[in-house]
Amino acid sequence: MNLKQYIDFLCDLLAIDIPKVQIHQNNKYMDIDGNICNHFTLKKTSIATAYPTENLICIDMDRANNDLIYAIIAHELRHIYQYQAVQNPSWKEELSSVWELEFATYEDSSHEDYENQSTEIDAWAFAKLIFNFIFRKDFTVHCNQNALDIRLQELTIDFPRDDIIDSYEFCIGEFNNYDA
Repeated sequence: MNLKQYIDFLCDLLAIDIPKVQIHQNNKYMDIDGNICNHFTLKKTSIATAYPTENLICIDMDRANNDLIYAIIAHELRHIYQYQAVQNPSWKEELSSVWELEFATYEDSSHEDYENQSTEIDAWAFAKLIFNFIFRKDFTVHCNQNALDIRLQELTIDFPRDDIIDSYEFCIGEFNNYDA
């Protein structure tokens, strides 16, 4: 699947502005369209990082597992959504006040309870929802599984099957990977 189309699909589904995407691959730094861009550095433990205030995602494809890159991109785009929801109170996002507090006191991945922050639980739940639905695959997240399961169930209500398919078909084309 084309990464640009996949990102467009998720941004359409989330109703967010499409972020700038920069990619490191084979010692080259380029944007999503293949144009040369500035060098960036991610933590050694990161495959991708969202910079919501800049509406930017940086991805190191040399570190990425081909399958999981789609889950990771969904996770990072959800962080962009969270930030835009905080900036746009008219969206009436239920968790925006919690996210705003967490963004103000952000704990990075070196923090012991990092994966249990509401922003991380939400982003991983969204990534699991999309990855499970589109690719019929799952992955493990090392966090509070009960909180993750609850948020995943909430997101299945926020993003019904038909909405996911409609956004997919609008941005990518016919979606054949679901049970009719």
